[in-house]
Amino acid sequence: MWHHGYGMPYDGGWYGWMPFHGPFGLIVGILVIVAVFALVRHLWRGGSARTVSDGAALGILETRYVNGEIDRDSYLKMKKDLS
Repeated sequence: MWHHGYGMPYDGGWYGWMPFHGPFGLIVGILVIVAVFALVRHLWRGGSARTVSDGAALGILETRYVNGEIDRDSYLKMKKDLS
């Protein structure tokens, strides 16, 4: 009546190949939960990678001025904007 591979539990049929079976299923479940958590966190923050504090922004501005990337007038204007 029962033929090999037609659903007898653990007889080498399709139960042995279920993708969410045993430890593999636990790992896949954890990965799905972590992925959903990361996606929700990314969307909650508005998709921005990170914000720069005012002190760090002034440091970046000073570094750009010292390296000659911006001129004095631009430096002073941006420094005033950050203050």
